[in-house]
Amino acid sequence: MNPDQQAPELISVGAQAVVANANRLGLTWQLRLARVTEGDDPFAVSALYDGDSTEIDMVSMIGALLPDTRVYVIQVPPAGNFIVGLITTAPVVGNEECTSVIGMSAGTTTSIAFATMPGTPTVSIVRANADSRIRIDLAGTFFSTAASAGLAAGVSIGTVGDFEVATVNAANSSLVAHTPYVGYLIVDPLTVSGGIPAGPYTVTGIWRRNGGVGTLNVDAGDMWACCVREIR
Repeated sequence: MNPDQQAPELISVGAQAVVANANRLGLTWQLRLARVTEGDDPFAVSALYDGDSTEIDMVSMIGALLPDTRVYVIQVPPAGNFIVGLITTAPVVGNEECTSVIGMSAGTTTSIAFATMPGTPTVSIVRANADSRIRIDLAGTFFSTAASAGLAAGVSIGTVGDFEVATVNAANSSLVAHTPYVGYLIVDPLTVSGGIPAGPYTVTGIWRRNGGVGTLNVDAGDMWACCVREIR
């Protein structure tokens, strides 16, 4: 792009400063499109240019960004990459809430259908955008009375439904050994009948036995941690 061309009005005021400095130094610049893969730190955003296969570090002049946010980037040789605006009108920051329980309430299950975990561990979140996806990150521990017992752990999202997030096919443990599980799931409202309207939701931990025999257990020696966030 010719350095004498002006940046479009839809990009940030900061873009004008980048272009002005490039012009002053006699540098050429390009306005390119990219997708954010990690954007918590504005000074070290990881993003992928359209048409490229390798993520690179960029500097965001519009603050922190959610993964999958589509952005405008001013590229100034030799290695300047400045995020200056959003391609869509989506908000820069989505809501995110996390809860951890260190020391679970004691309880058991042998059910092959999902049931609420002992102590009813929950995360409360207010969805700002009806069209955003929901990412669930879940981790915890359990133990069983038989090594063959498998576990499926997940969450129940308000009246939306139950979602399986993490599985352990066999505990390979006894009552003295606690077994970890971890996983994540992205829930797209387009795949949910009726969508997932914006508003408040309670996300509750659920579990079931997904194989083998024996009883699944949690107690004060176990933990549960869950993060729920909106992504584009």
